[in-house]
Amino acid sequence: AKGSMTEKEDIKLLCHFVNDIFLKESFVLEVQPPLLLAGNLMGCAEQLNYIFDRFGEPSASQYLFLGNHVSIGKRSIDTLVLLLL
Repeated sequence: AKGSMTEKEDIKLLCHFVNDIFLKESFVLEVQPPLLLAGNLMGCAEQLNYIFDRFGEPSASQYLFLGNHVSIGKRSIDTLVLLLL
């Protein structure tokens, strides 16, 4: 459709937007409980969706993702986009 963006353009825009946010963030986080820790998603968007289904959407719960978001999984880009949204 006229004026619509491609998926690639959407992802580039999202990355640009979150980059500005990340640059303003501190390298050291002070977090308060309750807090859900998650790590080693390795590109598994299904695993991320399970976490959100089981423990609540990010707007309703406090998460700390420890890294390894993308890797060998078949849906690394999907996983990263879900985390950035």
